[in-house]
Amino acid sequence: MSLRTTVYGPVVSSLVVMSSSTSILHVALNPVTGPWSVMRELAKAQAASGLYAGVGIGLITYGDWPKSYEAELAALNLPAFRARTPRMFGTASFLWQRIQKPPIRRWIRELAAATSAPSVVIHLHNAWLSGVFVPIADTKGITVHTVATVHGVNADFIGQPIRHRLHCWMAHRLMRFNVRLTSVDSKNPQAAEAVFGIPRTKFSVVPNGVPAARSTAPSRATRAEFLTVGHVGTLNSVKGWRLAAEGVMAARATGRDIRFIVAGTGPDEPEVRRWASEHPDWFEYAGFVHSPQTSILPRLDAFVLMAEREGLPMAIIEAMSVGLPVISTAVGGIPDAVTDGRTGYLIPRDAGALAQVLCDTFDHPEKHRHLSEQTLRIFQEKFEITGVVKAYDQIYKDGARL
Repeated sequence: MSLRTTVYGPVVSSLVVMSSSTSILHVALNPVTGPWSVMRELAKAQAASGLYAGVGIGLITYGDWPKSYEAELAALNLPAFRARTPRMFGTASFLWQRIQKPPIRRWIRELAAATSAPSVVIHLHNAWLSGVFVPIADTKGITVHTVATVHGVNADFIGQPIRHRLHCWMAHRLMRFNVRLTSVDSKNPQAAEAVFGIPRTKFSVVPNGVPAARSTAPSRATRAEFLTVGHVGTLNSVKGWRLAAEGVMAARATGRDIRFIVAGTGPDEPEVRRWASEHPDWFEYAGFVHSPQTSILPRLDAFVLMAEREGLPMAIIEAMSVGLPVISTAVGGIPDAVTDGRTGYLIPRDAGALAQVLCDTFDHPEKHRHLSEQTLRIFQEKFEITGVVKAYDQIYKDGARL
């Protein structure tokens, strides 16, 4: 084992080079919210696992990529590569990568040299749009294998035949160039088959994961005088914070002391602030929080997500890591994590349905405690990050044998 210190862009990285002959490079175009959290947590856990010669992150970002993410990137203390790209609407941003190609091959060479690894796995995080980056051929004696993760398939392209064809072209490049495909939930492969014609059998399912929490939320059985629920995520209509607030308000109208904490940023932030100012006795807006797992979630009794569409949100996994039952709509991959009556409740996207569950939860603290215990156990079995690292390691090895 030897110690190397390398500098890549703004990040100084002290690398402990292990005996493995493989390094991992996570790559994405302007990752934000969930995809960035997945990359960050996975790279950090892989680096700590000792399975690889090194783990790095390569980012193609817009000029306004959040400063908070830059701080998180620096805190990882891993090899980091950055390239800038102009901000365009979604499809055009990816097609531009075929014209102004990012320096991924140079990143591969530098990571391989820094870690003395003759083999590099490129792990792409832009779902089917990752097809614009391939092929990433072997470069100067370095063997390269490619994996792409689909975090969600929410597009239907109704009335957009040209855009649909472009996205199908990107998706089919992944198959054409033998990229190993993974999905964070069991629903994405079905959607990818229906929308893009990618056979669902091409996917391996590996859920999102986070480290075990340092502390868990307290049991309501010890403080049943009020109930606190929360929403963490992008503040927009799709995520459903407003429906959650309306459900809390309806439950409070029954005389039960139920409180609501919202954390995050997004286009609806002015309205969230207005709600908080008009209802200071029960509505709290915490703004952007750096680490919900340690700052906001332990303050809650339950996590609420009234989403219109989703993949498998990192916020739900983080909530489960502190033992929070989840009250959510049954969209996307959420049922992979939330089992109705076991780790939370799956309900219609309706404020009245939420209010009914909140009232029942308020009235039965022992039932809530039992849900919390089961939630924590399921998290440890399915979503704790060390298990996710092992699952991806097997996929990397399988890809090397193709």
